Amino acid sequence: MIERTSRVRGVFCAALGLLLSLMSILMLMLMSLSCAAPAQRGAVDPLEDSSRQRAMIDGIAAALAGPMKLRTPEQALLVGFEELYAPLTPAERDFMEAIRALPGGDPARGVETDLDWVRIQDQRVRSVDGEQTMSLQLLPRHVWQAYQAMSEAMKMDLGRSLVIGSGYRSPANQLFIFVSYMPYHGYSVAETLPHVSVPGASDHNRPERQGIDFVSQDGVDLRYSDAPAFEALDEYRWLVENAARFGFANDEPGGVSPWHWHFSGEREQAVEEPTLSPGTRLSHDLCVAKACPSRLGLRFRALISHEIHAPGSAGVLQRPASPKRRIER
Repeated sequence: MIERTSRVRGVFCAALGLLLSLMSILMLMLMSLSCAAPAQRGAVDPLEDSSRQRAMIDGIAAALAGPMKLRTPEQALLVGFEELYAPLTPAERDFMEAIRALPGGDPARGVETDLDWVRIQDQRVRSVDGEQTMSLQLLPRHVWQAYQAMSEAMKMDLGRSLVIGSGYRSPANQLFIFVSYMPYHGYSVAETLPHVSVPGASDHNRPERQGIDFVSQDGVDLRYSDAPAFEALDEYRWLVENAARFGFANDEPGGVSPWHWHFSGEREQAVEEPTLSPGTRLSHDLCVAKACPSRLGLRFRALISHEIHAPGSAGVLQRPASPKRRIER
């Protein structure tokens, strides 16, 4: 009897030991899976074309739209990544980080908070819907001062100038715009990139070469979609001939974004005034690039060359039905 009891006890102990071993192995497997889960979750391919990813992009856009509308215009322009990501799931955050890390971007660049910002408000333009007020824009003070000097010079030559349609926006705001526009471009990164830059690649995110999108006082081109119409403006031709004197440049003259300029801070050196005829000077002063307006503007050149450009002849353009537009390059 004792021998049988000992045998049963031995079998029980062996089974218990085997059970404990199996439980230990199971716990190790669960721990391994939980540790690997974040890495697996973070492995997002933003170039993937699937119904699952398209649904995720729609979900991200919907989740962010409400909170961004509740922010003031200034808060939206200066939003940070953590603030932007607040309503997103971990998987959605991973997708946003994958977009942020695309080649050409600058994942290390964050929102600029220590600059002396000028808040540009109450700009008015005419449009197909009548006169409208532009939304608040931000520029570093030194860029605003250069724009003001250039605007005054343009007014002296043309009787009108350009307003600022877009100035500084944070990389997080840029990311919000990028993802929001993906559905209009087939949910494709490759199709969206020609229209919207990735975060950190845009001049609008970089105060050291601050980007500005211009709009004419007649509303050309509020939608940033009609490059030929903007290039036909006297204001654009004035920019091409004079903007460098005030430190502004366009990286792709004749390109797809003629409204997009950036402040390089490098002004052309002083140039001597031209003459009407031998021995006759328009002015005895030198036109210092950063201080004086152009005294031989487009209107005067039009007169001496018998070219006539009626003010406001470009009129007001009809907005395109398509929501596709180029934000900037």
